[in-house]
Amino acid sequence: LPLSKFSTLSYALENADIVALYFAASWCPMSTPITKALDVAFSGKGILLPPLSNDGTNTKIKHEKRHRLAIVYISSDSSEEEMTLYAKQEWNVVPYESSERNEIKRHFSTCAKKEMDDLRINPRKHEIPTLILIDSLTHGVLSTSGVEDIKKNHEKALDEWAMMEQLARSMEEMIMV
Repeated sequence: LPLSKFSTLSYALENADIVALYFAASWCPMSTPITKALDVAFSGKGILLPPLSNDGTNTKIKHEKRHRLAIVYISSDSSEEEMTLYAKQEWNVVPYESSERNEIKRHFSTCAKKEMDDLRINPRKHEIPTLILIDSLTHGVLSTSGVEDIKKNHEKALDEWAMMEQLARSMEEMIMV
C-alpha cells in the first residue's frame, strides 16, 4: 500500500507498531459505542501514541520508543468543531481541512453513505464506523474488522492484532528470502 503518500499518517506510521485508522462520525449512532469502547480499552494506559500538539506539549516528531498503537481518527463529521469535540484526547486526527482526509477515505473505499457521491466512492467497501489495522512497517492491512474485534475482545483485541502483525512480518520475511 502506498500509505507513505499520506503525510498526515507519517507520524503514526513512524512511531507506533500498529496504526488503527478509525473512520467514524459524531452524528452516527453506530459510531458512539465503538468510540467509547476504544477510549475505555486504550486511553490512559500508556499504549497509545500521543498526538502531536499545537500547544508545544508534544512536538516530538520521532519518539525513542515505538508505541504499541496509534489511533488515527478519519472524520466524517459535518464540521471541524464536531470532529474536535468527538475525537478523544489521545487520538491522532487527520485534519478536517486536509485534502488527505477524503483521499484516505477513497484509498480504502470507506465512508459514510451520505459521502459516497461527493467522494465518488462506488462501490463502498466499508461504512462507518470502521477500524482498519495497519502494520506500520510493511503498511499492510492486518484487519478491516477492528470494530468487531473491539466489540468482542475489548482491550485484548490489541493482543490479537499484535499476533497478526507478527504473522504478517514473518510472511514478509519469507517472501524476501
